[in-house]
Amino acid sequence: MIESLQENGYSFLTPEYLDPDNKEITLRENYSDVLILSHLQEALVRINPRLSASTIQQAIRDVQQINTHGDLIACNQHFQILLTQGIDTTFVENGEERTVKAWLVDKDNPSNNNWVVTHQLTIIENGQNKRPDVIIYLNGIPVIVFELKNATDSNATIDKAYQQLQTYHKAIPSLFYYNLLEVISDGLEAKVGTITADISRFMSWKTADGKTTAARTTSELQVMIEGLFNIPTLLDLCLNFIVFEKYTSEDSKTKTVKVGVIKKVAAYHQYYAVKKAVISTADASKEGGNKKGG
Repeated sequence: MIESLQENGYSFLTPEYLDPDNKEITLRENYSDVLILSHLQEALVRINPRLSASTIQQAIRDVQQINTHGDLIACNQHFQILLTQGIDTTFVENGEERTVKAWLVDKDNPSNNNWVVTHQLTIIENGQNKRPDVIIYLNGIPVIVFELKNATDSNATIDKAYQQLQTYHKAIPSLFYYNLLEVISDGLEAKVGTITADISRFMSWKTADGKTTAARTTSELQVMIEGLFNIPTLLDLCLNFIVFEKYTSEDSKTKTVKVGVIKKVAAYHQYYAVKKAVISTADASKEGGNKKGG
């Protein structure tokens, strides 16, 4: 899978470079660190060339302090806001305080971002020691987590991959403050979802090119890597096709009302339908268009 991602433009960072015990080469000071701070700083400088060093540091602190915004879901929702709306940083110019946006990602040029994949990263939090299978970093921020099971092991099911992620949410929540998507796979079957989705809401990505549905005999994981994990599509989906929605539910017996938030991501057919609808509407509404957006 890592080789396939490399073919799609991701850089492979071997785990030794993220091992705090390798003092001479490590990019992490502690096993509790989930950010690659040097990658984050380099990306912020590259994407925001007009910002001063102090405003860059303000933006980095905002990313580091994401855990101050509530529980896991609240922190995750706040990160989505920072990612899509930018970070407000302040500076003084001619005696007046001014605010300017710092962007964590280059929206217009996906290849100007730093896409890194690594595996078996050891994270220790609250005495819990965990090693997620594969993590994708975007500009030093861990945005995708994969849990993979062995297709040849009848006991290693995709359901168990899902349950493993639920364990990680509780044991190492800081990794998931920044999570955009989760992937579960047994090497053949593969599904993508969010941190709040139950397993029935994890969905396959069934097209590699956005035009045709892949044959059932094709590995779902390979289709997902080619279709969803090509970098422009992935960035577009993560920036424009994720929403957080409030919900209320009532227990039929106790009449207790529960209020919460769920995170939703578009399925592959919804994503491509919206893309086509936008083009159709733009064509219909331009001068000389038929005014029928559809």
